[in-house]
Amino acid sequence: MDKADIRPFLYRVATDPVYRAQLESDPVGTMAALGVSLDPAKDLPPNGIIALPSNQDILDNLDSLANQFESLACAMWDLCLLWLRP
Repeated sequence: MDKADIRPFLYRVATDPVYRAQLESDPVGTMAALGVSLDPAKDLPPNGIIALPSNQDILDNLDSLANQFESLACAMWDLCLLWLRP
């Protein structure tokens, strides 16, 4: 997937509650369906739990989020790192 795919991905995460829940509960499988391979040992937090920014935060920052990521895998991981919640 290329950079052009990131904006629609982020929009879907922010507007589709079923997809968002799927991404949070199974990030490896959800991303694999998009052609992005994640290694749970290296690409997920140690506890394996991700918490995404609120839907409104994603929508409010859609352009800046989409512009700063070079790949969908990078976008996913950076979102996890930026908005992990204990």
